[in-house]
Amino acid sequence: MQFWILGNPENRRVTFFTDAVCKAGFAAPLVIPYQSFIADPVFPTHSESQRVCLRIESPGENADVREALIYSGMNIAGPVHEVHELVNDTGRIGFAKEWYAGFVRVLNQAKLLLAQQGISCMNHPDDIAVLFDKVKCHERMRMHNVPVPALLPVVHTYDELREAMRAAGINRVFVKPVHGSSASGVVALRVQHENVAAISSAEFVRPGCVYNRLRMQVYRDEKQIAGLLDTILGGYAVAEQWIPKASISGRSFDFRVLVIAGKATHLVVRTSKSVITNLHLGNRRGDSDEVEAYIGKETFEKVKTTAEQAAAAFPQSLYIAADVLLANDKKTVKVIETNAFGDLLPGIEHEGRSTYETEIAAAESKTKMK
Repeated sequence: MQFWILGNPENRRVTFFTDAVCKAGFAAPLVIPYQSFIADPVFPTHSESQRVCLRIESPGENADVREALIYSGMNIAGPVHEVHELVNDTGRIGFAKEWYAGFVRVLNQAKLLLAQQGISCMNHPDDIAVLFDKVKCHERMRMHNVPVPALLPVVHTYDELREAMRAAGINRVFVKPVHGSSASGVVALRVQHENVAAISSAEFVRPGCVYNRLRMQVYRDEKQIAGLLDTILGGYAVAEQWIPKASISGRSFDFRVLVIAGKATHLVVRTSKSVITNLHLGNRRGDSDEVEAYIGKETFEKVKTTAEQAAAAFPQSLYIAADVLLANDKKTVKVIETNAFGDLLPGIEHEGRSTYETEIAAAESKTKMK
């Protein structure tokens, strides 16, 4: 079997997967760069007897690819000064809808070529497109009876959000960009009578200008909070009920669970002094054995089976990462995110295999069964 990767060649995800493929005894994967594919969407030819499996990798962490996807989503050849300026302004948030439209175009082109050339894929382009749209993803979860936090109606301003919260009778929400990832632009908003507070890694500079930073900030000035949320909501975001997480040793925690071929395999406990637990924000991994002892084996297994339930909503995908919340009652379990590219978990093994090694073995097994 030959593996192909649609990805950014310089990215560590591609490097790690390539290393795992070679370790498994296969030839090094053929890497199809996003930048080349966006400009000329073709796959190499291959013999009919050759079994090819495509891995669609994250297009992130490459400014040129981000810019090209935005141009594609705008249906222009480029360049546009505003786009180029924003993309090269490190951390600046913007043009998310255009980026998503460009990415979906790439996914649709890949889907067409997969069908034409008889190539299998690890995660199907249609599933990836849904996983990058939090509204569609939430709908998919509910259709499959996966427990998820309640969503408020889509709003576009801070004032509209406050009104929606009053109508729903809730005073805490998470605001998340619909096409965002890695907590970029996520804001935790709490309203208590006249006191308003927001927690986010987003830095508000001025209306329309927000940066994604690697540090958490607490906002207490309502005018500043309104400006931040007007900017985030104006770029298409969704608000979901904020369910307080369980905590251990003074740190809140949740779980990143990787599900491969229907089974929960690799699991990471993410702990934080804040309400946002993403590890790249300076948070740290917890001890899964300690947490299992704290919450009980039955609840720990429920976390994993709930992740498997979420993955089952995407039957065309070999692997899905689910972020699973355990509420502070230590009983309520909810899926708060599902990720197409959530398998970058260095140092975490299951039955002696890394995430990528386990996926490769599952892909090989699946191909042999066809």
